[in-house]
Amino acid sequence: MIMEAVISARSDKNWKSQITKAMPIGIRMIDRIKAPDHSEKELVEIKTHGADQKDVLAAIKAHRNVKDVEIEGLDGDRLFAIVTLRECMGCKALESCDCFPVSCTSTKEGFVNIKIIFSDRKAVQDLVWTMKKEWDEVNLIRIANIRDEEMLTEKQEQMIQTAFKRGYYDFPKRVGIKELSEMFQVSTATLSEILRRGQRKIIEKYFEKNETPE
Repeated sequence: MIMEAVISARSDKNWKSQITKAMPIGIRMIDRIKAPDHSEKELVEIKTHGADQKDVLAAIKAHRNVKDVEIEGLDGDRLFAIVTLRECMGCKALESCDCFPVSCTSTKEGFVNIKIIFSDRKAVQDLVWTMKKEWDEVNLIRIANIRDEEMLTEKQEQMIQTAFKRGYYDFPKRVGIKELSEMFQVSTATLSEILRRGQRKIIEKYFEKNETPE
């Protein structure tokens, strides 16, 4: 059976965790790639909720794990930025377990909520155990069956196919979501949601095909 879980974790070593604990802002990771120099780059949407954008950027740049911050766009109280990290907390743990991450968002209490898809509960237990070695606090807050998503339109399927052919799903990625969103003339947030749903359906079919009968 294919299921999804949400893991909530907090650590001052993670820039999203530390910043959202100190400031009333929200952060959602849209995309992540590994740069040629092996550093990690995250494309994020930041909702400032009235906080001064300069103060937010200064706080992010001051974090010990952040190498650089580039502003990609502004939209009212939202800003889009590329944050270059020295290392990625949680990446190695996710890569070592049979779980597929589909989203990552922050909370005002400084927690980072990671939603994953899996077919074996042991994979989730292994992931939580591995994360506890690095993070100050790790909680498994939800496990549930995956609900059916609405069908993708022909245009959305075309976007997913193009992303696949151009190397969006390669590791490291050969194309980023910013370039793809400009190609299709949609926002990075909209394209991110389309690709997320497409990725989920692909993973569901993979597990259904390879699931061992009980």
